[in-house]
Amino acid sequence: MSPSVELDRTDRHLLQHLQDTFPLDRRPWKVIGERIGIPEEEVLGRVQRLAGEGVVRSVGTVVDAHRVGLNASTLVALRVPETRLVEVARIIGEHPGVSHCYERDHAFNLWFTLSMPDEQSMARELRRLLVRSRVPPAEMLNLPVLRRFKVDVRHRFVVSEDGGARA
Repeated sequence: MSPSVELDRTDRHLLQHLQDTFPLDRRPWKVIGERIGIPEEEVLGRVQRLAGEGVVRSVGTVVDAHRVGLNASTLVALRVPETRLVEVARIIGEHPGVSHCYERDHAFNLWFTLSMPDEQSMARELRRLLVRSRVPPAEMLNLPVLRRFKVDVRHRFVVSEDGGARA
């Protein structure tokens, strides 16, 4: 596990704005800076530092898959030899329907989510991914979505009156 990163009050305010109120503006970093009281250049520098430290993993859009025609989703677990894990993860991660691909400390050590327009294309693409990655079908768990529960995970970065901070 990576060591903790020290966040000051401004970092915490910045992180809160990045995840909750990112502005749709030609100069979003300037707008965020005005909101938290620092110059645009400092906002950019802090975001770059936090990204380099692994605190900020990405800044991007979350798409509702159903609204764009991806009506079938599944969580897949693969049992991959440790020596091939990076190779197989690269193959899986390149697929445009894969939104997450990660290693787990488990017998099934590579997990990913796949979204496709329908069940038939889902089955076809899973077969293609297994062929491309040379993973036998018996080494796959396919856990299709039966019912969606959408949880919007947000971290609260609390700043106390005395200037202290906690997540």
